[in-house]
Amino acid sequence: ILRIKSHQYSLTDGHFEIVPKEHVSSYLQFSEEAKTEIERTISCIQHMYDKVLKKNVVLFETVIRLHQKPHTVIEVLPIEKGMENDVQMFFREVKLLGLYLWQSNVCAFILIV
Repeated sequence: ILRIKSHQYSLTDGHFEIVPKEHVSSYLQFSEEAKTEIERTISCIQHMYDKVLKKNVVLFETVIRLHQKPHTVIEVLPIEKGMENDVQMFFREVKLLGLYLWQSNVCAFILIV
């Protein structure tokens, strides 16, 4: 399922989510079938952004309802071409410092840049 973020919750124009059916707390816990489908979807999205919109995308996972029935969603965030190194550096720093986003039972971790 692809879910477009409402303007109120969107980090930028074009921000949306890939919402898999499986309820897991990490991308690594998805079944191989789900991973294959997610990766195929990501490949199509990256191709569309590159060829049609002339942008790149940042992908990261957000886990909602972490302490109940966790559900991982893949956030898709468009960025301007040429910003990839800055984004990668930012996420590396976040990871090195152990800074994860925790807010009202939601946890966000980097997935792919």
